Formats: sequence, structure tokens, C-alpha cells
Amino acid sequence: MTRIYAWNPRKPLLPGRLAQYSRYGARLSNFGDLLGPIVVDLMKERFGLRERPESGPERTLFSIGSVLHEAADDDVVWGSGVNGKKRREQHMFTRLDVRAVRGPRTAAFLREMGIDAPDVFGDPALLLPLLMPEMSEWAQQKTRRIAVVPNFNERAQFKKAPGFIDPLGDPFRIIREIAASERVVGSSLHGLVLAEALGIPAVGFASGVELPFKYEDYFAGTGRGSNDVTMAADLPEALRLVETATADLSWTPDPLIAAFPQDIWTRTTHEES
Repeated sequence: MTRIYAWNPRKPLLPGRLAQYSRYGARLSNFGDLLGPIVVDLMKERFGLRERPESGPERTLFSIGSVLHEAADDDVVWGSGVNGKKRREQHMFTRLDVRAVRGPRTAAFLREMGIDAPDVFGDPALLLPLLMPEMSEWAQQKTRRIAVVPNFNERAQFKKAPGFIDPLGDPFRIIREIAASERVVGSSLHGLVLAEALGIPAVGFASGVELPFKYEDYFAGTGRGSNDVTMAADLPEALRLVETATADLSWTPDPLIAAFPQDIWTRTTHEES
């Protein structure tokens, strides 16, 4: 049995330190963290894959998000990244089945732990326009000039900004709102990823709650260095910069697609389909 990991904690019902004991609150539903199972299911459909009928040990596939500190021995990695806020000793695994990672900074981290990580990079959310052709149709129907997509921890700070898109909620609604925007700014990594995947000019601005690690890892995973990407210091600067920004992503998806771990499922035969 293969579990597709998606970070989606419950909102605490209790205050302060008691929050850790809250088990029944509504799910947070940060859209970027919900994209992993969506992309994996679409990839399985693309390749005609289904769960193996025989029982076996459950393992987890990590695909999207800075969540590798949640992995355990023998889990499979296809596109996930390291969370720069987590210490090395918070990563409890000693062996992983790594097919691809978000970027070279994650690969270097894993290699320092003695984990083999191939030079196959890219956030799987970049594949969504290929897997959901309707996204390109949505992108042809612009309804907003600017989209502001903050990190979910900063949504209260930016909710009054013109073009604000709430990063919490139905991921398909948020994908459609980003696609319908002429330009995108944000501290949400996946707001930037989806914009770039759709050919929409995008500029990120520094987050007050996130370290630069995941942004730098993503940009490097798409072949760009620090001199190739401008991250604004704040929202006003991002709004100025995005007016002259161009959509110049030249990343090639083929290696990431080829690295998809088809072998952990079985292929659906013509008779079964």
C-alpha cells in the first residue's frame, strides 16, 4: 500500500501550549501542500497505474512540499524538498528511495546524510499544466491584473491587498484564480511555481516566516542561480518589479516525468480499464 503524503494539520481548538492536544479542529488546507496527491493521481492516470493487489508494508511517497523531515526509512521521494527550518537531527531516516528532489540544495542535504539523490530536479507542481490542459484554457481568460498570493502564515497581513488570493481552501479554485491573473507576486512558493508553469510573469517577495532555502532550492532546481532571480524585499517592491518581469522559465519536465516511480504500482491492463 502506498500513501501519498500531504501536510495538512488541524487548526488548534485550544490556546497556547494546549494547542498540541487539539485533535478535532478543521484541517488547515494550505493549497500548495495539497497539490502532491493531485499531481500523483494525475500521473498514475497518465501511465495507467493502480495499487498493487497483493498486500505488503505500507510506505509513503513524498512529492510536493518541504516535508522530508516527515519521511521514514524506505519511503519514496519524487520532488519533495527539505525544510530549511528543520535541523538535521529532526530527519529520522537512514535510507530513502529517492527518484527526484525539488532542487540541488535538497540533494546536497540528503547526500550529506549518506542518502543517494540523483540529479533530477523540479517541483512536481510544474507538471500541472501538462496534466490538466484546462489550466491553459483558464490562463487565456484573464479576470485580474495582479494576484497577491502570500504564505499561509501571512494571509492576515496581506488580505486587504488588491488582488489578494487566499492560499487556504480548495486548491482547484486557487489554481484557477492564479491562472486567470496577468501577473503574480507572493511569498507562497506554489503561487510562484504555478504562475511560472503557466507562463505568467511572477515575482516573489521575502517572507517573514520562511527562510530563503526553499525558494533558492526551487529556483536552482529549474536551472537558475541567485543572479538569475530577483526576490523583492516586500510587497511594494514586488509590485513594481513584476510590471517589467517576463516569464522566462526554460526548465524541461522530461527528466522529472521519467523519474516518476511507476514501479511502486501495477499497470492497468486493457481488459481491466
